[in-house]
Amino acid sequence: MITIDDNSPHRMRQQKALDFYHACRNVMQADRTARLTEARVVQKALEMEAPRYYVTDEYAQKVVHRMLKGRMEISAYGPKADQWREIMQKVRHVRSTLGVRTEEAVWRVLESKASSYFVSPEQAYRLYLRGKNLMRNNNRKEAI
Repeated sequence: MITIDDNSPHRMRQQKALDFYHACRNVMQADRTARLTEARVVQKALEMEAPRYYVTDEYAQKVVHRMLKGRMEISAYGPKADQWREIMQKVRHVRSTLGVRTEEAVWRVLESKASSYFVSPEQAYRLYLRGKNLMRNNNRKEAI
């Protein structure tokens, strides 16, 4: 039997979908005019902060160490590149202000809020649908 811990990529994907779905629900509840399409709800939710970064500790440690040693640069554009730029900026800030080791700084950053969900609009819509499906399945399990 395979066990899935809270820091597994699978669990991160599920949590991201659920969190994004909740952000979409918050958008819908805040604007009860009923003029919002699903696409507009998803777009508004994309502009919100995310409760955390959806990256495993191990992967973040590897990427941050490579970047600090100059073995990896972020020259690409897009949501994921923006995410790593933000993580690196925060890691450097935490290290310099608190004087902690890189591992500790990465952990603190990963547990902090992210400025966005760092996904494209298309991926955001898929996240919304996945979160909606996960919520539906969870509600069915609770009813049994």
